[in-house]
Amino acid sequence: MAKGRTYNLACPIDRTGIAANLLANRLSALTADNLVNKKDGKHGTKLYQLTELGRKTSDLLFELAKLGTQFEPKGDVSSRENIRAIAVILGTACKLALAPHQDLVATFNVDDEQLTLIVKFGSVNVYSHTVLSPDLELDTNNEAILKFLETKMTFEYFAAEHCKITVHTIGKEYEFMALMMAAQSHLQG
Repeated sequence: MAKGRTYNLACPIDRTGIAANLLANRLSALTADNLVNKKDGKHGTKLYQLTELGRKTSDLLFELAKLGTQFEPKGDVSSRENIRAIAVILGTACKLALAPHQDLVATFNVDDEQLTLIVKFGSVNVYSHTVLSPDLELDTNNEAILKFLETKMTFEYFAAEHCKITVHTIGKEYEFMALMMAAQSHLQG
């Protein structure tokens, strides 16, 4: 990997408003470092996907994020920084805990930020936007979800005392709770 380059591959948080030349430069650098592949899509579009090396960075970032939870932050930490950490930790822990039959969409409203967890076809993705018809919505705050992800509180306590869960698809709350408890067990390990 070239010196001085940093990437955020494990957190597929959508960003709007990035300059085309900046995006092109970053994608070129990622391609040159064999972290993504470029292929032709429909109608002359270009599609990018993670290589095996790029996918391996997800586990590395997860371990670094877990390690980082053991230290108190220095100075003010913005909610934007927290939401990125939450997305990396939550997404990777859910990937490790995923059962093949799980299929759900959950929106997390964390203070003034939104994340959507999509679990389908044996994969897990976390996005920084909401979807129109999630199976359930979870409203909480940065401090509470970070304590849950740092395993300083159980999911049961987090769900009962620090969040509001609104179920739109009956039965998905049980699948969601099972996934969250299994994800937290991976965080403890």
